[in-house]
Amino acid sequence: MKIINFIIINIFFIFIINGPTYSSIKNNIIVKVGDEIVTSVELENKIKIILLLSNEVRNQQNINRVKTLALKSLVNLKLKSDELKKYDIQISQTTINQHLERASISLQIKKNDLKNLFIANKINYAQYLEEVEIELMWQKLIMEIYSSKIPVNDDQILKELNEFIKNSEEIKEYHLAEIEINSNNSLEKEELINDIKNNIDLSGFSKTANKFSISPSAIDGGDLGWINSAGLSEKVSKIIKNLKPGNISEPIIRTNTILFLKLIDSRVVKKNANLDLNSLKTTLINNKKTEYFNLYSNNHLSKKRNSTQIEF
Repeated sequence: MKIINFIIINIFFIFIINGPTYSSIKNNIIVKVGDEIVTSVELENKIKIILLLSNEVRNQQNINRVKTLALKSLVNLKLKSDELKKYDIQISQTTINQHLERASISLQIKKNDLKNLFIANKINYAQYLEEVEIELMWQKLIMEIYSSKIPVNDDQILKELNEFIKNSEEIKEYHLAEIEINSNNSLEKEELINDIKNNIDLSGFSKTANKFSISPSAIDGGDLGWINSAGLSEKVSKIIKNLKPGNISEPIIRTNTILFLKLIDSRVVKKNANLDLNSLKTTLINNKKTEYFNLYSNNHLSKKRNSTQIEF
């Protein structure tokens, strides 16, 4: 097994906000990821993509703020791309179009105008489409490999729901948003947490989720919608109970990720209301599956990273 060779040097990345076309920019290799490479043009384009999708102004301050994120994102993308070569994973155009539709809604434009928006902002749309396809194929790969390993028992969950309802005077629903970030190195945790908190202060929770979160909810600014308290884990439930609308939780440290939760609003569902147990059960099962899939995805990527030589 190869050992990751982290040769960390200062990367002097010249970013010209309204500069020359791609053909006139000198394209240098800045990172080698196994047999894959990350170029200076790719990094420039990735920074532009992040700022565009999070509705951020393209200025030097914002560019400097997302440069490290953009580079890490591209390295992870190259690792995923290389791993996908081992498998025959296909994604339908319908699935890709659905993702592009959500991105367009987030930008408050029509899907057919998305490409023109990229062109107008001098962003390589083909690179964006390639990234979308790799991410969607990666999600499908993780589902195919690990679906059978998710320990979800329908009968046990239904039993737990009935017990929860029986022992609760009232049941609450929470409108939540999340930011979930990778954290494979314990030495980086404090730095990552501070970066997220600073970005939330500067840009707001939604835009920070757009830029940093690895969760599928990132495209919606981290918005998870309304979640019944019966569908939350005991740990998360205790944290949410102590929040007021608008509050953000302290970071929740998981095995390979850090989670921030924002309580947007809450409401009470009376016990005598008609509770749809099947719907609650489905919500709880989906939450558990999502948590496991994220865990397996991070672990799989971490193993790939540990067996790949990465040179900066």
